[in-house]
Amino acid sequence: MATLQNSLNAPLPLSIANGGTGNTAALTDRQVWLGNTSTPLAPIPTTLTAGSGITLTDGSGTLTVAASTAFTWHNTSATTIVMSPFNAYNLLSSTPVGISFAGGFQMGDMFTAVCNGSTFVVTTDDPLSIVYNGSTGHTFTSLVDGSIVTFVCTGLIFNVYASDGTFTLT
Repeated sequence: MATLQNSLNAPLPLSIANGGTGNTAALTDRQVWLGNTSTPLAPIPTTLTAGSGITLTDGSGTLTVAASTAFTWHNTSATTIVMSPFNAYNLLSSTPVGISFAGGFQMGDMFTAVCNGSTFVVTTDDPLSIVYNGSTGHTFTSLVDGSIVTFVCTGLIFNVYASDGTFTLT
């Protein structure tokens, strides 16, 4: 005769085969269970670590994830600018503004441009590229004054994260 076990009479720790973790370790603040490819394939308690531009605030049974880097705003009438990470540019020029990205960017870095009197053209050179609406290119152009765009670095690609206006990508 087979013996049935349930959560009321199962031995501790509850095995993976019975729907448990096979682990008796108690979690501390900022810990979660993560998969484990080594024997016995039981999840392990792991402490979350904040990456660049992220803060983690923990407490008993709580975890808050937030961006720790705010944008620094710049009003500029320049006709060419080099955008730096976590900077936003209010473009006040009456002529189109040429924009490029500063070097030394990291995954997750963000850049914002706001047209306030003109349009802009963002250019990249290989191996960098821009992705917008599923297309990839090297020249991203705003066609109307009042356009707003935020780029997010995802390696060698700058994705258009948010935009308002009319744009082309070639």
